[in-house]
Amino acid sequence: MASELIHDRGRGPELRSCRITVYDLIPYLEDSRYADGMMLDIWPITVEELSALKQYIADHNDEVMAVHRKIEKRIQRGMAAQDTPEFRERTRKTRVEMKYFQQYLAERKSLGEIDSATREEIWDGFRTWLESRATPNGAKVA
Repeated sequence: MASELIHDRGRGPELRSCRITVYDLIPYLEDSRYADGMMLDIWPITVEELSALKQYIADHNDEVMAVHRKIEKRIQRGMAAQDTPEFRERTRKTRVEMKYFQQYLAERKSLGEIDSATREEIWDGFRTWLESRATPNGAKVA
């Protein structure tokens, strides 16, 4: 029955009914607080589909765990790349810029200038608007 519920569309073994892969389940299974009911509450799957995922993992454990370890290493590399002063500063600047973008949109909406504008016109207008703004200490905002 498990083989009828699982197939591979190129992302690894996943449920036919949705895009949940066997790799999505592994971190939950490794958590000591895991319970099947938890997965059934948070994922739109049936008891049979959850059983199929677990059975697939049991039947192909070595292969599945080898891929899972590669996925975890990739995630760790990504997290390490984000743990730099440069990345944190870029993130801070983006947050500030998005705050200003919300202000820009509110102003333009109140003037009725957004409704007919294209995405490119909105972004071009925002960039021009942002360049004309300065922080309280006189520095450019972004």
